Amino acid sequence: MNQTRGLLGVMNDNPGDEYTFRNGTTMPLDASPQQLFAFGADWAVGNETSLFTYDTQFLLNTFFYGPKHNSSFLPVFVPHEDPTDPLVPEMARLCDSDPFCRFDVLTTRSLEVGNATRISHQNHKALVESLQPVVSCGWLDHPAKGRKEGTNYLMGSTIRFSCDQGYSLAGSEERSCQLTGTWSGNAASCLPSTAYMLCI
Repeated sequence: MNQTRGLLGVMNDNPGDEYTFRNGTTMPLDASPQQLFAFGADWAVGNETSLFTYDTQFLLNTFFYGPKHNSSFLPVFVPHEDPTDPLVPEMARLCDSDPFCRFDVLTTRSLEVGNATRISHQNHKALVESLQPVVSCGWLDHPAKGRKEGTNYLMGSTIRFSCDQGYSLAGSEERSCQLTGTWSGNAASCLPSTAYMLCI
């Protein structure tokens, strides 16, 4: 049984409970940035829950006695756009509707930082749009007492099967990876050939 909890989620194939707090309550997958921050802060590691061993004075001073999660810290979730701020019109011209660019300009007070963010965001969106879906049908083993030809398991590829001498193929001689991510045909196996002797 899975015992995973914390920032990495529950890992039980149920996406609905990935954000589970220490007390067992959950929050929705479309949680706000404020809720996500609260979730992360809830799992802050303290000395009593740390799995690390501090066996030198340096480690003790740096980590055990060092500063921990500051519970009074709150990040800027949505920076205020003051229409009287002289930076706002320049930001609007540079960023247009890019929320990441606008956020970075307002929080860093730098158009250069905002522009770098805008370019990175545009590059990311272009990359995502250019990605092609990859359909894989999964690995196929060779039959016992047989062989297979082919090691490509992606859509459109074909794997061929044959049997050692003295064995006959049952199932499909070749299988192709289909758009659905499944192999065509039936599983191949090699069965002993039956020899018949004619007696007179």
